[in-house]
Amino acid sequence: MHQFEQHQSIINSQQQQQQHQQQLQTTEARSTSQHRLSTYTIRDPSQRPQFVKQLQNSTFNQGEVALIQCIAVSTQDADVKWFRNSNLIQASDNYVMDYDYKNGLCSLSIGSAAPEDSGQYTCVVSNFAGSESSTAFVTIKGNLT
Repeated sequence: MHQFEQHQSIINSQQQQQQHQQQLQTTEARSTSQHRLSTYTIRDPSQRPQFVKQLQNSTFNQGEVALIQCIAVSTQDADVKWFRNSNLIQASDNYVMDYDYKNGLCSLSIGSAAPEDSGQYTCVVSNFAGSESSTAFVTIKGNLT
């Protein structure tokens, strides 16, 4: 019986060592995973989008297609949003937005522009590191009768 107890003690010791090793590996994996996660959440302000060509104040005639453009470069995937008088513009038949990722060209086309389309237009370009914006005034002249 003494040999059995000794053998059981060795098995128990080996099991405890395996459990301890698994705990160490699990702790190490969590630490590595957390370390990897933290490297992706560091924000480098130099990676923010940058406008290389700002929006320009523009005047169009009623009924024309009003096209406003700017150029914003981003080293990362970027999200582009347009605002008129601080209100988010939703894409529609009248408002067509485009962003060419290769050259950074942001454009907003207002089809059959009307005087009520006049206002302050802002293009906001965002990526993981931050946002930049460009603003200009657009005036749509009504037809003189």
